[in-house]
Amino acid sequence: SEAEKIYKNTLKKYPNNQRIADNYATLKKNKVPQETLFKEAPKEALIEVLQLFNEKKFSDTISLILNLLDTYPKSFLLWNTLGASYHELKNYSEAEKALGIVVNLNPTATEALYVLGNTQRKQNKFDNAMASFSRVLDINPEHAAALNNLGLLYRKRGDYQKALSSIGKALRINPKSADFHNNFGNTLGGLGKFKEAVKAYEKAIELDSKNAKAYRQLAVIKSYEFSDEQIIAMEELYKTGSLQCEDLSHLCFALAEINDRFGRWKKAFDFYTEGNRSRLQAIPYDRRVDQEMFKRAKRSCQLLLDNRLQVSDLEKNPNGITPIFIMGMARSGTTLTEQIVCSHSNVCGAGELEFVHEYGSDLVLGEDKITKENIASFRMAYLEDLKNISEGKPFVTDKLPHNFVYLALIQAAFPEAKIIHTKRNPGATCWSNFTKYFQSDGLGYAYNLKTIVEFYSMYSDLMSFWGKVLPYEIYHLDYENITLNPEKEIYRLIKFLGLSWEKQCLNPNKNGRMVKTASSFQVREKIYKGSSQKWLNYRPFINGLFDNLA
Repeated sequence: SEAEKIYKNTLKKYPNNQRIADNYATLKKNKVPQETLFKEAPKEALIEVLQLFNEKKFSDTISLILNLLDTYPKSFLLWNTLGASYHELKNYSEAEKALGIVVNLNPTATEALYVLGNTQRKQNKFDNAMASFSRVLDINPEHAAALNNLGLLYRKRGDYQKALSSIGKALRINPKSADFHNNFGNTLGGLGKFKEAVKAYEKAIELDSKNAKAYRQLAVIKSYEFSDEQIIAMEELYKTGSLQCEDLSHLCFALAEINDRFGRWKKAFDFYTEGNRSRLQAIPYDRRVDQEMFKRAKRSCQLLLDNRLQVSDLEKNPNGITPIFIMGMARSGTTLTEQIVCSHSNVCGAGELEFVHEYGSDLVLGEDKITKENIASFRMAYLEDLKNISEGKPFVTDKLPHNFVYLALIQAAFPEAKIIHTKRNPGATCWSNFTKYFQSDGLGYAYNLKTIVEFYSMYSDLMSFWGKVLPYEIYHLDYENITLNPEKEIYRLIKFLGLSWEKQCLNPNKNGRMVKTASSFQVREKIYKGSSQKWLNYRPFINGLFDNLA
């Protein structure tokens, strides 16, 4: 009611202000009788809460709100601010609970629904997030941020045309959003439409000259002249010293990429080092977490195999889809392998799926009891999600590289699955990890050369362990062999999968599907030799760290 008064008074002074008129119309449309759904806390208490929140004292805000909720359990603003505070602290599960109550108190609270969708997206609850953003758009079809985020979810699900459409609508509503142009560019780039992507990134930079993220993405796909104005602008931005760690990381990776192309190895190395260091400040890495994960994966192996499903068990739950798991170290050729395989007419390329981790990590890490029934439940949940993105094809690829940790569970649950392990020159693999900005926060080891080598050693040891104890065939695909003799190696790979030969598999660069990984640009090029030698240019600067790699 107070907001309504403010809008009325403002419109009297500024009757032509369309934004205020639209907001006022939305308010009237969604107005809910306050007394029937919630009872607000006193104004003095709310002022104190909002003051703490605006001062970014989120823990103090939460403590105060939890005390007040004992007396005012139906306060819309208290629950709403509680959800926002948890969201700021990245406690997304608690944020989701609080915002769920907000939406129950007022089902038309669009901003609460929008933030709820974001918390669900952060937890990989993509179906729930899509439902929340869709509810926002049912109430307000012009909610540009919800359209943008819905587009990102369509992209995650593999529906790239809907992604372009949704983000395109967001841009029509708010053409001055640098973030929307950036996301539009990412979607275009993933589809191999690099010229259009360059225009989108350049528009984002035009709108925000400090848009370091757009500079980084542009640097990967654009061919620069030696004295390009954009390079000068990047260097000037770097010299200001005004960027926070995340933006500084984006910019350093961009400048490293450009200097690498010009053969300025020392300068590129220094930028890679600073970019990685800045990224690590944003997502601190604890090597002990990975060490424990690898130990538990080995520990649960025998029990998983003792309870593995047999082919006879599968007849009870026919699905008609065979998963193809492509795994290995990041930057070992998993994206190229998937491009080759899904060039076949019977294969759907689903990209990096979180399903194994989402449904099976508790079994592997000892949080859930390992039984045949639980393994069967994991199988059914995985296949149900896989069928939804299979495009009606009998084979679907899942190329999340680190699924190698869950290899015992995969073999226990999917005796019919095809498993491809990609491997590459160790030095090239480790160096390539160091030179890439990964979108995922789960690759903290990749931002320091020492922890990359440690992780590689753990991976190598685990793969050796699997080789001794796992009963089913794993196809070990050597990246260098593909580049040296593509026709022979690709033919052998397709034969292993039990597929008929199709010539288009020899031209993965012509595959028009969306690619969302750091390799999206490289896989649009023809298969070429020599990429694994590139790291040798940097050998003088890495102090022998790769010398003892297997």
